[in-house]
Amino acid sequence: MGEEILKIDKVSKVFHANVGEIVALEEVSFSVLEGEFVCLVGPSGCGKSTLLSIVAGLEFPTGGEILLSGQRITGPGIDRGMVFQKDCLFPWLSVSDNVRFGLNLRANRNNLSFCRMQSLLDRCDYLLEVVGLSRFKDAYPKELSGGMRQRAALARALANQPKVLLMDEPFGALDAQTREEMQELLLKVCERQGTTVLFVTHDVEEAVFLADRVLVMQAHPGKIVGEIPVPLPRPRNLEMTLEASFHAIRGEVLRLLYHRTRRMLSEELLYRIV
Repeated sequence: MGEEILKIDKVSKVFHANVGEIVALEEVSFSVLEGEFVCLVGPSGCGKSTLLSIVAGLEFPTGGEILLSGQRITGPGIDRGMVFQKDCLFPWLSVSDNVRFGLNLRANRNNLSFCRMQSLLDRCDYLLEVVGLSRFKDAYPKELSGGMRQRAALARALANQPKVLLMDEPFGALDAQTREEMQELLLKVCERQGTTVLFVTHDVEEAVFLADRVLVMQAHPGKIVGEIPVPLPRPRNLEMTLEASFHAIRGEVLRLLYHRTRRMLSEELLYRIV
């Protein structure tokens, strides 16, 4: 692992609704090291996706700040790549053009030299090969399976060589077998590229399989309630999920998650009775 690259410092987010103020996040703080894979898990409504959107610059915090390489995040930027649960590919563009889309915008805005632009385009071709889509580079999204579309979305997110890859339940809509294939592919790609990843999921087994650390969140308000290291060796494979060491870590995460969820529900029930 390298030095600290991402720092979330006492980040809060309050939404104003008809029912009053909703505290989505309350003074959330943690750091991510360069090359580290960190997973956020927690119950629905705990603010995982909201936090990721703030890191991406798509939302703004009510309080606190987020620093990337020491610079405060104030909006979207090419230093962060984002992969959503839905692939969000442009249906009118081919796979290759989808992956190159961000690079074309970057070239138009920054007047990149021919050699620099060619280098970036070569990287796109390389990424398509890495994710197994070279044969389908001229295909359109409607001609691909769900897993193939997410492969293209992953390649697109990595094309600009972001400092941090942000992933919001990217495999949640896939079938079980495709999901496992994508998990293994993601690990191979990130290990090859040395990518720093902040990954949101509600699936504890997925988090333990992928992460170096799992951060557990609670809801109402959303906050970090525990951090569990995952000392499983790398490279990883799905056979590891059958081992006792894997299940021991999974059990730690589940116990913390269930304990906080039960406590939260008990407090809400008591509040309603009172």
